[in-house]
Amino acid sequence: MRFLPFLLLIGTSVLVASQASKTCRTRSPGTTVPPPTTKPTTKSTTKKPATCPSGWTLVQRSIGGWCIRVFNGMNNQTESMKACQTRNAVLSGAESPDELAVMAQLGRELLATAVSGWQYGTLRMAIERPNVNGAWRVTDGNTNGGTSGLVWGPGEPNKDKLAYEDKNCAMLFLALPGAPPTVRVHGTLQTFICHITWFDMLRGYVCGRRAT
Repeated sequence: MRFLPFLLLIGTSVLVASQASKTCRTRSPGTTVPPPTTKPTTKSTTKKPATCPSGWTLVQRSIGGWCIRVFNGMNNQTESMKACQTRNAVLSGAESPDELAVMAQLGRELLATAVSGWQYGTLRMAIERPNVNGAWRVTDGNTNGGTSGLVWGPGEPNKDKLAYEDKNCAMLFLALPGAPPTVRVHGTLQTFICHITWFDMLRGYVCGRRAT
C-alpha cells in the first residue's frame, strides 16, 4: 500500500505531461496585427494661373494661355517675323474673333499714343495663303488649325493685285473712334503683299508667345 501514493504521483505526472504535449502540438501560431493603414496624402493639384511677361496681354486659346503684344514698325512679313523672334515670340495670328478684337484694341491704343493726329493704321499678322488660289491659314503654329479668327473686311479676301503683285498676306486694319468712314472696317482683315513695306503712319505687327 505504501507504493500506491507513488504510483498515483507518477500517473498524475504522465497525464500532465501528455496534456502539455497535446497543447503544444495544437496551439495555433500567434496572429500578427497588421499596422494601421493610412491613405497617401494627396498633394493639391491646383494649377497655377497662366501669366504673361510685363507689357503682354493674356488671351485664351485651345492650347491654353497665349500672350500677345503689338509693336510699331513698318516691316514686311519676314521682317515682322524676325522682330518677334528677337522678343522670344512669333508673329501672331488670331484663333478666334474675340482674340482678333483684343489685338485691334491694343493696336488702336498704340495708334492713339504713337502717332499724333493719325487715325488709321494696320498690323502685320501670321495669316497667309500659299498663293491666290490657296486656303488662308494662321501660321503661328499655336491654334490647332483653327481659322475662326479670320474676320475679313468688306470685299476681302480678294485676288486683286497691288502694284502687279499678288496679295497673299493679311493685315489687321485699325481706325480710331470718330475717324471718317472708309471702305475698311476697324478690327477686320485685309489682303496685302507679303514682302513689301508699304509706307503708312502706323504700320505695326503682333507678336505672340505661350503663357507660362
